[in-house]
Amino acid sequence: MAEVAVEYLVRKLKDRILFETDKRSAAELNSIKIEFEKLRPYLKNADWRKMMVADNSIVKWVTDVINLVYEVEDVIDKDCGRIKQSYGSLSSLVDFVSEFFNYGTTSNKPQISYKSLLVHVSEKFKELEATRKHLSLYGDITKARHENLIQHSKSSHKLPLTNMIGRNKEFMMLKELLLQVVEADRPYLVAVTGNEGVGKTTLVLRVYESVQKHFDCSAWLSVCGRSITGILRNMAADFSRSHSGMKPLSNLDKKGDKDLANMIQDYLGGVFSILIHYWQKMVWGLLRGRALLQQYVLGEVPWPSTVKLVEKKILHICEGIPLSIATMGSLLSTINLEEVENWNEVLHMLEEANQCMPQSDLIKKVITPVHDFICDMSQKDQIFSVYESTHQVWPLKASHFVAIHGEIDNITPNPLPREIRSFHFFGGRSNQTGILLNLVSKVKLLHVLDLQNIPIDTLPDEIGDLVELRYLDLRNTGLHELPSSLQNLCELQTLDVRNTPVRALPSGFDNLKMLKHLLLADSYGNRVVKLDAEIMFLKDLQTLAGVKLTQNVALGLNHLPKLLKLSVGEVEGGKNSLCLSESINQMKDLNSLTIKCAWRKEVQIQISNPLDNLEKLRVGGWIRDLQMWISRLSSLKYLHLWDCMLNQDPISSLQHLPNLVVLSLSKAFKGKQISCDNIAGYPKLKRLSIFHFEELAEWTKIEEGSMEKLQILTIGWCRKLKLPPRGLESLKDLETLQITRMSLEFAEEAKAISRSSGLNFSVVEQFASQNRQQKVT
Repeated sequence: MAEVAVEYLVRKLKDRILFETDKRSAAELNSIKIEFEKLRPYLKNADWRKMMVADNSIVKWVTDVINLVYEVEDVIDKDCGRIKQSYGSLSSLVDFVSEFFNYGTTSNKPQISYKSLLVHVSEKFKELEATRKHLSLYGDITKARHENLIQHSKSSHKLPLTNMIGRNKEFMMLKELLLQVVEADRPYLVAVTGNEGVGKTTLVLRVYESVQKHFDCSAWLSVCGRSITGILRNMAADFSRSHSGMKPLSNLDKKGDKDLANMIQDYLGGVFSILIHYWQKMVWGLLRGRALLQQYVLGEVPWPSTVKLVEKKILHICEGIPLSIATMGSLLSTINLEEVENWNEVLHMLEEANQCMPQSDLIKKVITPVHDFICDMSQKDQIFSVYESTHQVWPLKASHFVAIHGEIDNITPNPLPREIRSFHFFGGRSNQTGILLNLVSKVKLLHVLDLQNIPIDTLPDEIGDLVELRYLDLRNTGLHELPSSLQNLCELQTLDVRNTPVRALPSGFDNLKMLKHLLLADSYGNRVVKLDAEIMFLKDLQTLAGVKLTQNVALGLNHLPKLLKLSVGEVEGGKNSLCLSESINQMKDLNSLTIKCAWRKEVQIQISNPLDNLEKLRVGGWIRDLQMWISRLSSLKYLHLWDCMLNQDPISSLQHLPNLVVLSLSKAFKGKQISCDNIAGYPKLKRLSIFHFEELAEWTKIEEGSMEKLQILTIGWCRKLKLPPRGLESLKDLETLQITRMSLEFAEEAKAISRSSGLNFSVVEQFASQNRQQKVT
C-alpha cells in the first residue's frame, strides 16, 4: 500500500507545483516531490515483504512511509483550503490568468512557505534511508524489466491508439490478415492487444462479422468468467449453425468435456489441438504469474517443481475460468510456495468448498479470502476503516476512507489525529442531522461525502466550508432544499439529489466551474428540478439529468457541447423546443438523451445531427414526426417510449434499427394491429416490452428470422389482444414470456405454443393487484 500512497502524493505534488504562482513555494514543493521520488524504487519490494513475511521492522518502515505521505498531503490540502477561503474568487478564470501572468511577482494572494515542511521531510527521509539499508530493501528491478517488456510490446504488437471512432485502418489490416488464412490452408492465430477500453472487442467483432462468410464455419467465443465446458458447447453450437455441411448437433448440454472436444476435434482436425495447447499454456502462466506477483512470467523466480500435481488439481477445480485462476493465484501469493503443505491446505479448502457448493458460488467464496485480506491490509495501513455497530464511536485511529453502516451514538474526538478524505454513511433510522453538523464542523478536507439513504431533512450551512469536496451524494434523503453555501464548493464535480423532495436549486450554482455531473431527478419519473443558474458557464458539465427546461436552460444548453447525458422535462413547444433542438445538434458525443414533454403539449424536435454516439433514448409525450427522427439513429441500443400515442405501428417502423438491444413501449400506439415482417428485423434485440396498447387487437406476424436473439418478451394491459403473435414459435432464443393483466385466452395459448414448439420458454403471469405471480414452464 505504500507504493500506492506515494504514487498518489507525487501526482498531487506535480499538480500543485504546476498551479503554484510563487516561485519559492514551487521550488520547496518540488524538493519534497524529489525526496519521495527517490523512495519509489524500493516500495514494491517493501510492500511485498510486509505482506509475505511477518517482520515487525518491515511493517514499521512501511507504516512510517505512509504516515509521512499523509502528513504532507494534509499540509498541502489545508493550505489550499485557506487560499480558497481567503481569496474567494481565485478559482475564476480571470483571477487565475492574472495570477499566472504575474508569476513570481508580489500579489495579494496569501504567501505560504513550505520550508519547515521540507526540513521535516528531509529529516524523516534520513531515518527511512538508514532503516532501509539495514533491512536490505532493494530497488524494484522487476518493475524496470516489466516496463521494458511493456515498451517492447507497445512498439511491436500493440494497435496504435488513434482516433477511437472508425478504426478503418485497423479494420482493413485485420480483415486482410484473416482472409490470408483462406488460401494458406494452415492454422493461423491473430492477437489484438491494447489498453483496456480502447475498443478491441468492438473492432474484432466488426471484423468477425465481415469475414465470417469466407470460412466454412465460425464461432464467436467469450472466455472471461466461463468454464471450459461452456466454451466448448458454445463453439460446437456455433460451428453447427454456421456450416450447412456439418451434421446438426443435439443434446450438447448433456455432453462432457471429452465428448465435446472429440466432436470438435473430428471436425477441425489439428487446429483444435493447437487451440487447446495454447489455452493450457495460458492458464498455467496465469496462475503462476499471479502467485509470484508476475515474477515467474518475467523469469525472475524458478517455479517449485514439487507442487505440479497439487497445482494441476487446483486448476481442475477452477475449470479453466480466468477469474477463478487469477483469484487463486493471488491467494497463493500469500503463502510460502516452497512448502508443499501450504499448497495442500489451499487445495483441501477448495475441495471441501467444491463438494458443498456450485462452482459459481465457489468463485465468490474464493474472492471473499482475498476481499477480507485486502480489507485487513488496508485498515492496517490506515487506508480505510469500516464500522458496523452503534456501540463503536468515531475511530481514534482515523483513515483516509471511512464507511459507517447503521447508526452511531457519538462522533469525532477533538482534534482528529488525521484528516479524512472520504466519508460514506449507510443506513440509520433516526434523524442524523446533528451528527452530520458535528462532522462537517471538524473534518474540513473531505473530498467525498456520501449520505444517500440516511434520514436527514436539513443540510447545515457549514457544508459550504468543505472547499475540497469533489463528490456529494444526497440521494434518497429527506432534504427539501439545499443551502446557498453550496456555491462555495468550487472543487465540486458531482452533485446527486435524485429521489429527494428538492424542487429547485439555490442561486449561485454557476460558480461551480468544476461541476461535471449534476443529477437532479431520475430519467423515468415525471419529477424535474428548476435550475436558475447560468449553466452556460459550466463548461465541463458532462451529465445534466432531471432539469426543467426553462428558457434560461434551453439557451444555456447551446454552450455545453461536452454533454454525454442529458435529461430534460416539462418540455413545451415554441422557442424552448427550438433552442433544445439547436443545442442537441451541437452535442456530437451525446450518449444518453431523455425528453419528457409537458402534459398534453405537442413538441417539435428538429435535429439534423445523426448523433452517432447516442445509445440510450427515452421519450415521454407527444413529439411530432418522432418515428422519422428515431429511424435515423442507427447507434441506438436502448429505446424507451411512453405516452407518445403514435399513429404508425412502432414495431414495424423501428425493426430496421441495427443495434437495438432493449425496446420498451408504454401507451405508445393507438392503432389496432402491429407486425414484424422483415426477415432481418431487430437483429440484436434481446428484450421487448409492450404495455397499455389499449386498442391493440392483433399482432399479425413475427417473420421467421426476425428478433432471432430475443430472450424476454413482456406484454401487459393490452386487453383487446386475445392471442399471442403469429410466429412466436420461431423465436429460438426466447427464455421468458411475461404477461400482466392479459386475457385468459392469451395466457393459455402462449403456454400451448411453449409446449408444442419444443422451445419450452417460461410463461410468467403477473397479477399486479394481488402482488403475486404464477410461473408455468
